[in-house]
Amino acid sequence: MALCFSYCLRRRKFTVIKCFVLIMFTTAAIIGLICRQLDDTEHRHRRNAEARWEIENAEQDWQRNVIANTHPPVVIAKEVGGMEPPMEPVRSAELLTTKLNAMSVPKIILHHEMAKWNSEMENRQNKRLRHKDQTCQDVYQTTPPSSLTKEALPHNVKFDSTYFNDDFKFFISTSYNVASTTIRNALRDLYKNVTLHRTKQVIFHDRDFTLNSLNNDDFDARMDVFFKAIFVRNPLSRLLSAYRRKILNTEQTYYQQKAREIVQMYRKNIQKDHNMDPDKPSFLEFVQYVVEKDNLNPNWSPVVPRFQSCYIPYDFIGKLETIDTDSEDLLKTLGIDKLISFEPATFAISSGDVKLIRSNYDTLTTEVFKQVLNIYQADFRVFGYRVPLNQTDINSQEDLVGVN
Repeated sequence: MALCFSYCLRRRKFTVIKCFVLIMFTTAAIIGLICRQLDDTEHRHRRNAEARWEIENAEQDWQRNVIANTHPPVVIAKEVGGMEPPMEPVRSAELLTTKLNAMSVPKIILHHEMAKWNSEMENRQNKRLRHKDQTCQDVYQTTPPSSLTKEALPHNVKFDSTYFNDDFKFFISTSYNVASTTIRNALRDLYKNVTLHRTKQVIFHDRDFTLNSLNNDDFDARMDVFFKAIFVRNPLSRLLSAYRRKILNTEQTYYQQKAREIVQMYRKNIQKDHNMDPDKPSFLEFVQYVVEKDNLNPNWSPVVPRFQSCYIPYDFIGKLETIDTDSEDLLKTLGIDKLISFEPATFAISSGDVKLIRSNYDTLTTEVFKQVLNIYQADFRVFGYRVPLNQTDINSQEDLVGVN
């Protein structure tokens, strides 16, 4: 201030009084700005404290409602803005079970308040689930075990394409060529954007959020609590999709070699068949290979034996044929419809075209077609797909959807 006063006096236009007044005004302005900044900071801290207090109260109210709720289970829905408070990693299976039970929301849906399931969708799911359970019980004499543990399930069950999420408590099974890449990528995005953000994990692999990655205790702790969904597809269009994706249009060396092997197995005069690609089998040759040599490849193996679907009490069955509606219903039910979406590739959907299916299956012999129906009979029956009488008995999209 002394330096400012001295500089002011050296200016001939200013007297001592004028310099003094000028400096006082400047000082007052500076002090005012500082006080205002301090007041804003205090106000911001106060608002943050009030916000934290409101959040803590909301969480306490939410947990009291969870504990007090006695409604019977129908389907799991998410309260509190569609999301649950994030879970912290728990290693012990016993602690994890306790944590999951404490955090689980009331297992009931109020149609006008939460997941907004309309009666049409609810009826569709009830019909699919009842059909699956009834078929498993009547045809295959199989029901889910009373205690849904890994030890209680058949040892050949595969969970390599069953993805789980601890933050929203669900797992979704999807076989290959059932929009599996689309669903996996969407769930990977959810895992990265929510779970990794919470856990601060930097590197992860797809196997980190498959059920195969869990030990028995961690697996068991989730099975009874999590919402269980599966996406399936008409076996005929799925087999055709596998042929088009993995044999005709693949860039994978393994399947390119597989295609040449099939040609060598089933084409007698490879060089003389000028109208046929010597490196690509026909649909008939491919199907012959599947029914005679290899029906265990995950890209075309039957779904029911692979996932042991009769042992799993699913809460939701989605179909590729109605994936637009089914995916929207599922994501809303899980409370993640604002975070991800399922948008299958046009190529995958086109394999379900009725005319395309007819034109390809018309090339099969009656005997080979019967073998196809036999291999996939459980998929047809359990998931309510209509079994065609012959290759030409596929006349509409409704024939492909089945029980809906």
